[in-house]
Amino acid sequence: MNTPIDLKLDGKTVARITACSYETPWATGKVEFEDQSLFKKLIAVTSMSSFDLEMDELGLEDDEEERIWNSKLGELGISWDDLKLDHDGRWAISPADSDSQPIFSPRFYESGFMDWRQ
Repeated sequence: MNTPIDLKLDGKTVARITACSYETPWATGKVEFEDQSLFKKLIAVTSMSSFDLEMDELGLEDDEEERIWNSKLGELGISWDDLKLDHDGRWAISPADSDSQPIFSPRFYESGFMDWRQ
């Protein structure tokens, strides 16, 4: 895939992928966001996916689990609505040499990279 590639959220370009590699079914790319606050929020949302798995293993009562979730969201500075940012159907890439293509399971990292499935 030729770079740069536009990264779109809900049809709006929010970043550019300047380098990428692909190993079925995952792709990895160096991503440059126009809005760094959105990038930081997406990093926090990504960290919550592993937190969710950890919480499932604890087998806590619903009230206790919700208290811990709210505490973690506050610690990361994100909301329940922010957790919807990584939902499938919202993200697409638009390479210069082809039409916009949906991507799935986007994950964002402090290193400036992201992973996704195509």
